[in-house]
Amino acid sequence: MREPNAEASAWFKVDSWNADYDIETFRQLYFGEISQLDAAFGRLLTALDESGLRENTLVIFTSDHGEMAGARGLFGKGVMYEEALHVPLIIRSPGQATGRRTNFTASTVDLLPTLLDYAGCAPEERAEGISLRPYIEGKTSAKDHVAISEYHNFCATTREWKLFTRGRSLEHAALYNLADDPYEMNNLLDNPSCADQQSCLSRELAGWHQRVVGNEESSHPIVSESETRWSQANI
Repeated sequence: MREPNAEASAWFKVDSWNADYDIETFRQLYFGEISQLDAAFGRLLTALDESGLRENTLVIFTSDHGEMAGARGLFGKGVMYEEALHVPLIIRSPGQATGRRTNFTASTVDLLPTLLDYAGCAPEERAEGISLRPYIEGKTSAKDHVAISEYHNFCATTREWKLFTRGRSLEHAALYNLADDPYEMNNLLDNPSCADQQSCLSRELAGWHQRVVGNEESSHPIVSESETRWSQANI
């Protein structure tokens, strides 16, 4: 059974790749590639264990983006919907005996501070993000962290809410309650009952934009690659 936002008529066609697939064929091929990657990564972990390197190796498994795979009739990335934005994050720290799952909202920009922390290095002052080490080691957080994403537009996401913009401006395009509407079918933008959530995410996004983007885009129109985030990190 397909998810409710999938379009049965979606078609993937890229002549330069000799690709001409309906949604089912595309998904079979794509999921087959994921299975192959999972098996290869399993062999890597086994090699670390057998070589005695497990106890001093930090392992991070993630991806740079997701895949729409026919959701909303789209394929690929470049949009702020969950299928493209929500990626796996699995971290195994040295000496870790058991696994745990955290609901802390993490982002790709948190990887550099995390790696520096485990390496015993001072934080990079100019870097965005925070070290995830406390959460890897069991800390919990009642405060909802806001993750910022960007590509062709901007997006602010928490555990339950997402706000994204129209193009690379701060004009709001959509607001979704991810807890109640994981497939993002109901745009709640400017809904009075969601005014507080929209206002909070809007402030976070505007503050980030002023701090990070500023006037740079007008003189250097480069699209950033810091586009992914995790609404749940598997640790």
